[in-house]
Amino acid sequence: ERAPALRISIGIQGEPGSFRDDAVTRLPELAADAVCFDDFGDVLAALDAGAVDRALLPVYNTLAGVVAPSLRAIAAYDLRVEAELDVPVRLALLGLPGTSVTRVRTAASPPVAHAQCARFFAHHPAVQPVAAHDTAGAAPTVDEAENAETAAIASREAGERYGLVPLETDIQDRADNATRFWLLARRRLSPQSGEG
Repeated sequence: ERAPALRISIGIQGEPGSFRDDAVTRLPELAADAVCFDDFGDVLAALDAGAVDRALLPVYNTLAGVVAPSLRAIAAYDLRVEAELDVPVRLALLGLPGTSVTRVRTAASPPVAHAQCARFFAHHPAVQPVAAHDTAGAAPTVDEAENAETAAIASREAGERYGLVPLETDIQDRADNATRFWLLARRRLSPQSGEG
């Protein structure tokens, strides 16, 4: 009988309910808790300082291509890639209960998510993309605004977490849309970590 895995902390950029948060739960044979940070640099600074055990950052998306801000942040540190993980990305337009897509005028999400939904925006020219720092982080802004004209582009799960309903589902341009993540560790582990 195998001993249970040691629980570790994994830094991610984004809010609870984000695709990055989902990616943490998909790591095989790893008991982990996600620790959320505002940007990629903050995640890696925490990893470098030993405040988190690992970092999980997006590096490539099927539709949007390379996640350049993430790769720039990674390049600034001496890290090793421990694992690679592809996570399916299913995007939905999320709004307040009782509204419809015809009433929506703005859709908040990161630019990389907007880029994955070009066809949706082409079919709904009245809906304007509004930049947000994270998909899941866009959802509570809609809830707080209490405005039927504002929506978010995120996962259905993020919508459920923040009390929003899907106005349209699977709005990404391709069904095989996925984001590749790297699980990162410090190349030289700190002496007090007991890992080296």
